[in-house]
Amino acid sequence: MIKYINIIMVIFLSGCSALPQLPFGLNPNTQEKSFYNFDDTPKYTQSNYAPADFKLPPQPQVTVMTSKSFNDNPDMDKLYLKYLSTGQADNLQGNGIKTLSYSPYDIPLLECSPMQLCKVILEKGELINSINFGDQTRWKESTAYIGNEQAGDGSWVIMIQPNQSNISTTLDISTDKRMYRFKVISRAKIISQTVNFWYPQETLKYVTTQAQIRHNKELQQAQNVMPQYNIDLHHLNNNYSYSSPNDETPAWKPETVFDDGSKTFIKLPPISSRVAQPVFFIMQNGEQALANYRYTKPYIIYDGIFKEGVLLSGKGSEQQKINIFNKAYPSNGE
Repeated sequence: MIKYINIIMVIFLSGCSALPQLPFGLNPNTQEKSFYNFDDTPKYTQSNYAPADFKLPPQPQVTVMTSKSFNDNPDMDKLYLKYLSTGQADNLQGNGIKTLSYSPYDIPLLECSPMQLCKVILEKGELINSINFGDQTRWKESTAYIGNEQAGDGSWVIMIQPNQSNISTTLDISTDKRMYRFKVISRAKIISQTVNFWYPQETLKYVTTQAQIRHNKELQQAQNVMPQYNIDLHHLNNNYSYSSPNDETPAWKPETVFDDGSKTFIKLPPISSRVAQPVFFIMQNGEQALANYRYTKPYIIYDGIFKEGVLLSGKGSEQQKINIFNKAYPSNGE
């Protein structure tokens, strides 16, 4: 008897080893890695979502809209960047929770087991309108709230339980924000799933809207100073970034920096008139060189463009410094 059991086990395990085992992060169709390098402005986003006359600026940090509100999980960042590049929104398997990419056209599979609870976690602040099973006899649901319901700072959780195995049905969850549709199945001796969501389309809409707001703000500021300085709006560039030692934030940290290809405008905040104003340098051959500039409240105006500039105030241990980088500086510029 033991001999036959051993033979059966060998055959069974041999069959398992023959199955393709795809590690998470591989495309099951192409066997290619799911994550790529996205240094350039994604063409997919530019052609499908961004306005024709608007260039989406690079984001210093990606935050993704999930059931837990905005999330800066690096793994979620990679999925979002892939979505920007290809339009493909993948799921993320975490420790005990599977994060599904939400689409109103998708019907994900939810696996449950009798005497256990499957859980669907909604977005923070999202309210339930209705929960409906195709089979209302053999499936039941209950709800719980995570957080302070009166304050509205938590999330609703729908808990699902089948009363037997080897059955399936559909599940529709209607909320004040969207409709969720599932295919639910019940199988014995499996671990019931817990799922939440990330929202690629809504993340993209939010990021694009915020970028457009910043762009419009910069354009308005340029128009406000245009009559006096004859700014060329057709060549406006506001693609600048900042850094400072020890992540310090001086009171005079610029509110914005932009140029029109011939002049650079560094806008200082109102408080800068009540503190020691910084001195402006440009970097030349790795050395700080005092720039030829003028200050016309609230702008430091430099007649030219630069690859890297420096604002300095104070001396010794009291010195404060901010480096300004022109990310659109011509690669062959001097």
